[in-house]
Amino acid sequence: MKTLAHQTLIYDVDCPLCKVYTSGFISAKLLDKNGRKPFCQLTEHELQFVDKTRAANQIALIDNQTQTAIYGIDSLLKILGNAFPWIEKIGKQKWIYLGLQKLYSFVSYNRKVIAPMDINQDLSKACLPDFNLKYRLMYLFLGSLFVSFSWQKAFVSTQLLQTNLGEVWAVFLGSLGLISLVLFQNSTQRIFEILGNWMTILVMGSLVLQVFLGFQNPNAILGKIGFVFSALLMVWETLRRCKLLFPQLKKN
Repeated sequence: MKTLAHQTLIYDVDCPLCKVYTSGFISAKLLDKNGRKPFCQLTEHELQFVDKTRAANQIALIDNQTQTAIYGIDSLLKILGNAFPWIEKIGKQKWIYLGLQKLYSFVSYNRKVIAPMDINQDLSKACLPDFNLKYRLMYLFLGSLFVSFSWQKAFVSTQLLQTNLGEVWAVFLGSLGLISLVLFQNSTQRIFEILGNWMTILVMGSLVLQVFLGFQNPNAILGKIGFVFSALLMVWETLRRCKLLFPQLKKN
């Protein structure tokens, strides 16, 4: 595997996905053993040529020889393209490149509601992406569709309830609206932060439900067991995230 030398990838140490794929780059020898560095450890010298705000939104790749940086999907394409030139060539095609940019932004701007961090910690050096309403609404829309499909399929296949996708989707959209009403005194960003976390909880429960549904016949008991496991997971994850999002709960 051809290693991209003299390059340092700046990553979000609080993001599980970021830690996994940057560690993977090093394990696969796409980067050398010192080829990644946490965002919170950027030096004053590096901040002279690294856009800190942009690096929080799009992972930065520093060229230590030229002291320049590239960001986001360009960083990933350069690392992969160094070992597999055809990947970078395909990825740079106009429509593919645009799609990759949108996909990257979708994940990056929503990563803190997918995997929340403890807001009690020092946030001055934390790699916090900007709030982007467009990508948050997209996350809520796509998430609600997946959740509605999963639960409608579960209801029908286990014969617990005869309903259609539109009815289930309306219920889940209604739950988002109800949460918004309860939180109306908060800022828009705070409301959508909580909505995003709630959607992640629903998606996690739905993924568990899909695992059970994937192995069942329409009348099998596994689907009903899946409901129980899904509900338990969502309750546990709700309690865990509440402690992260509402620090005052830790004092009680």
